[in-house]
Amino acid sequence: MRHLRTDIRRLVSIILLLALFGSSWDTSAEGASPPPTVSVTVPAGQWKAVRLHNVPRDTVVGVALRCDGSLTVGLLDAPDHAQFPRMANPLFWGQAESKLGFSATIPQQGDYFIVLDNRDSDRPRQVTMTTTARIGGETAKNLLTAQLQKVEAQVK
Repeated sequence: MRHLRTDIRRLVSIILLLALFGSSWDTSAEGASPPPTVSVTVPAGQWKAVRLHNVPRDTVVGVALRCDGSLTVGLLDAPDHAQFPRMANPLFWGQAESKLGFSATIPQQGDYFIVLDNRDSDRPRQVTMTTTARIGGETAKNLLTAQLQKVEAQVK
């Protein structure tokens, strides 16, 4: 059971990384495919976090989600995630009733977490989430290429 959870977390992380960085080059180009969508079930009375590994500084992360009921959603840096639910400075924290969209600019390179908080509910929530990113600068593009190569190696 523990291995299954680890595998599921790794798969969700890879899918989100692909969703986050796979659509970041130029989605306005003719024929560009839409960013991938991920579905997650958040059990009643619990929360889940999806890690975005080593996100470059000044990346604009966009999240669009739909859910089947009330759900709290946030974007946290690693220190806030480690102290959750006692966060000092979330990049975003809001309430979704059936859908929610937001974007935030990453202030410094590092790991970030999309938190899906269902602790106040007695019903599980089904969440469909699309994540996009826009990056700038040559350094960010080089880092993105390195991250994609790591993901490709894991998928093979």
